[in-house]
Amino acid sequence: HELVHGAFMKHLSGRRADYGFTGLYPYAGSRAYFSKKDDIIISLAPVVILGTALAVLNFATPADWFWVVYLTQTVNISGAVGDGYVACRICGMPPDILVHDAGVSMTIYSRTQK
Repeated sequence: HELVHGAFMKHLSGRRADYGFTGLYPYAGSRAYFSKKDDIIISLAPVVILGTALAVLNFATPADWFWVVYLTQTVNISGAVGDGYVACRICGMPPDILVHDAGVSMTIYSRTQK
């Protein structure tokens, strides 16, 4: 999940992502600043890509392995709840924002006051 975030951060900014673990959860962050559109893509990429791959895999695996893939999908979707929340919040912000996602904190900059 975090590797997908990091891959999109790298692709969209050209800068290597930073990875870590807080003791409670793993994270991917970047020193780059992302546009509104790019940040939404970064936020939702893991649930879309991994969710699609796991859904296809669920139909292709033998019945004995169904629950393994299903539970992996459940963990993926559960882990993406925060990502969905962030994407929803970002959608409601002005179009000129720049987002700095350090992995454990986010800072959002805008010239527009709301």
